[in-house]
Amino acid sequence: MGTDKKGFIYFLQGFLILSSSFAFGQSSDQQTVSVIDSARALTFQYITANPKKASEQLIKAEIIADSLGEKEAQADILASLSISKNYLGDWDESIEYRIKSITIYEEIGMDIEAGYGFTELGWGVRRRDLDRAEYFMSRGIEILKNSPTSEELSNAYNNYGIIKLEQGKIDSAIILINKSLDIKQQNKDTLGIAYSYGYLGSAYQEQQKYDIAIQYLVDSFDLKDQMGDSSGMAIDLTNIASVYSEQGDIKSAIDNFRASLLMALKIEYHQLTEYNYGNLSGLFESQAMYDSALHYQKQFNAFREERVNESTNARLAELEVQFETEQKEKDLALRSAELSQEQLKVRQQNWILSALGGLFLFGSFITGLFFRQQKIKRENLKRENHLEIQLAQAAMENKIHLERERISRDLHDNVGSQISNLITGIEIGNLHIKKDQQDQAANILSALDKDARSAMTDLRETIWLMDKDKIDFSQFVDHIKEYVGKQQRYLEDMKADVVSSVEKSFSLNPTISLNLMRIIQESLNNAKKYSSADCIQILFEQNGDSLNVIIKDNGSGFDVEKSKHNGYGLTNMQKRADNMGADFQLESSPGQETKITLSIPDIP
Repeated sequence: MGTDKKGFIYFLQGFLILSSSFAFGQSSDQQTVSVIDSARALTFQYITANPKKASEQLIKAEIIADSLGEKEAQADILASLSISKNYLGDWDESIEYRIKSITIYEEIGMDIEAGYGFTELGWGVRRRDLDRAEYFMSRGIEILKNSPTSEELSNAYNNYGIIKLEQGKIDSAIILINKSLDIKQQNKDTLGIAYSYGYLGSAYQEQQKYDIAIQYLVDSFDLKDQMGDSSGMAIDLTNIASVYSEQGDIKSAIDNFRASLLMALKIEYHQLTEYNYGNLSGLFESQAMYDSALHYQKQFNAFREERVNESTNARLAELEVQFETEQKEKDLALRSAELSQEQLKVRQQNWILSALGGLFLFGSFITGLFFRQQKIKRENLKRENHLEIQLAQAAMENKIHLERERISRDLHDNVGSQISNLITGIEIGNLHIKKDQQDQAANILSALDKDARSAMTDLRETIWLMDKDKIDFSQFVDHIKEYVGKQQRYLEDMKADVVSSVEKSFSLNPTISLNLMRIIQESLNNAKKYSSADCIQILFEQNGDSLNVIIKDNGSGFDVEKSKHNGYGLTNMQKRADNMGADFQLESSPGQETKITLSIPDIP
């Protein structure tokens, strides 16, 4: 029989099919053969997308094949059963079925199938013992090398590559997977090529070559989509999410984990469903989004508990079948035995003791399952409570963080640039002193005194801006002109112009005026330090209900993408634009002018 425990009910069903063949002749024989043929015709895509249904169908067919002595069919069905059980997370049964299939293949001299079975056995035991997995894999590949272009050998190379990957031998993994890919491309095996691409994606992820990894994984997904391999597509989405997570692109990681989760739920891919729930909870927790983290943790807990309950109920059903079978055997033995009265009493006592012992073991088993399940529940509820506490703390911390961020931006944009001017002035003053240019030094010191007082004035001005409900736009422009005029002496040969073509009268709220002021200050500071420009313009224009602010210089320009990662000031400008609901565009390239355009909508 294909299984000694879970297959008992299926055995009875198979027995009824076989029995009916004696009563109904050739038509029933055809029905029996049809059950076997249908099971052998199940594709890898179907089995992995419908592992539960496939297992039920395969178990019935295996029992019939075993009863009829159809060894080759039985071995094929056992190999497929191993795959379905693996996708259901029943690894022990998966390995058991695989060993049985190998044994039969060896008995009937099907060496290629036996060799491939060894490689699949290696794949199955890798979670427990990588060394033993490698032993089985090597043994299988040595047999399969007699068929150098076979699908079995190419699949074996793929799986061997993943084992090498799990051992940390990345270069060896890539070599093996590419060997598999070469065979699959020769055979035009589209689905096989897809899996090789997926494995290469995982290998390059380990090397932190993320762009290459993503490309291979996306190509793998597209090919599996063409072939209708839902389980493979779900795995690719999870792997893509993992790469994005390592890169720090949390949004893309979450999007792909969610897409994989929906697909895994649809096809009842239990392992992947549980894995995705856990990862989504962890990612949201890392972003301090504790409400979402808690939601997915609860889903994870509920799914885990459901799986535990399913496992428990299945085990109880097995025990019930065994118990009923034993009782029937005991009844038959008691009725058919021709024993003396004394012997009968002794046997009855033995049966009673056996029954009591069985009940005790049964009760112990159920108690153990109950306490194990309660322990898992307590651990998961503890994590939920932890996330709820973090959620409450995060709300307060977020408010503090936003205030700190605002203060940090103001210090960098305003006070930072003014202190930079003071330092520059002190250095120039020291040079004049060293050259005994006392008059020039005195002028510099006088200017520094004014600038220090100006810094204090700016701090007070910030408070003033934030304290006002509205600020007239024309006053704001005048203030910008005054500020730029004060900065002119530090701009050396660079001329700064402020021009407004806005005729409409309107007011700015404090948030817009403060953020706009800081962006202009940062732009001037950047142009002075980096652009080598001789002219910078600040233009105010009205476009319908929008206010356009354009800041441009004729300097040497820079690489925008590189500067985004290196400059705190550019990041702050973008954040300030977002804060006032403005569209922010930065245009520049080496050797070209730099242009910043702010479009502030809904100006009254």
